Amino acid sequence: MSLHVWGANIKVEGNSATIEGVEKFSAARVSAPDLRAGAALCIAGLATDGITIIDDIVYIQRGYERFEEKTEKSRWNHRESIQ
Repeated sequence: MSLHVWGANIKVEGNSATIEGVEKFSAARVSAPDLRAGAALCIAGLATDGITIIDDIVYIQRGYERFEEKTEKSRWNHRESIQ
């Protein structure tokens, strides 16, 4: 899972997963395996320090209309709320 790339510690027991995150994400290169996971990776990538590259975005492009435009607006609104 791509969360390991960002340093998350994931422990799976039966039907449950415990995820211990990190204080701050670092940029990474990840791959979007499907629509929802790809969108989650994009959102997580917005929180990284640096540039995150997401490969295989065909599902995202096909499943979400104007995804880039919407996330760009969200990213700038988030930055303005922090300042």
